[in-house]
Amino acid sequence: MKLKLNRTVKGVILLILLVGTLQLVIKILLINSNENCGRFYRSGGVRSTITYHYKYYIGGKEYESSISEYNILSEFRSIDSLKKIECIKIKYSKWFPSFSQITDERLLK
Repeated sequence: MKLKLNRTVKGVILLILLVGTLQLVIKILLINSNENCGRFYRSGGVRSTITYHYKYYIGGKEYESSISEYNILSEFRSIDSLKKIECIKIKYSKWFPSFSQITDERLLK
């Protein structure tokens, strides 16, 4: 018996596979990781979503990344309050140091 799927179901299945693959790649990249401190330095917005940009240094080289406002607790949703934090804990990949993730429990939901 042959199962026919319409375009919507195929699209949903493809989307689930893509998101799952992305999550797996992120986990693999952070298996071999180190922790470091970073600092927020600016905010920016795209289509009503604010992102907060942070910098961190590894071996004297500067790296930058960002996090969406939706991943940060509401009491820290201003760049002024985020700049006051001296050291935000981040985890970065040893293989690709420019790939990082904030692990600071004070900020995350």
